[in-house]
Amino acid sequence: MRRLTRRIGADLVIAGVLAAVGLAMAVQAISYRIIAQGGIGPGFMPFVAGLALAGFSGWVGVESIVRSRRGRRSAEAPEDASSAEQRPAEDRPTGGERRVTLVFALVLGAILATSVVGFLVAFGLLIFILLALVEREPLWLAAVITVTAVVVSYLVFVQMLQVPLPGGVLGLLGE
Repeated sequence: MRRLTRRIGADLVIAGVLAAVGLAMAVQAISYRIIAQGGIGPGFMPFVAGLALAGFSGWVGVESIVRSRRGRRSAEAPEDASSAEQRPAEDRPTGGERRVTLVFALVLGAILATSVVGFLVAFGLLIFILLALVEREPLWLAAVITVTAVVVSYLVFVQMLQVPLPGGVLGLLGE
């Protein structure tokens, strides 16, 4: 029961952080013009994505609360000596929890690296590391997907929508 309560608390914290990030993203997107002359502006997609992130995060938070209430209502069998001995092993992070932590750390690292190497380079490194280390894809496939994603992002945002992407201190692939 204690592990379930801790997990629900962690779900609520993560859902809250992601909802805040989504709302901040939507607010920031407004400065890029959501509606422009003749159609949608460059801020439309980040605005919609931010609202979607906030909405889905809220949904996860509500599900966590519902799960918590169900868990409290269900009667658990009293612990015997053997289950009490096993509890420390259950309290250790699982492989899935470690992966989530790693992904969050990598995203934070990419955000911090953006100011130094620029958005496209940081974004490319993030994708490559996620594919190669977290998803364990072959290096050649990770490289192909990464290059494709960076090129498509450059073409869509810089060339087509004419949205300046942060170039960082080094001025790599940005303005």
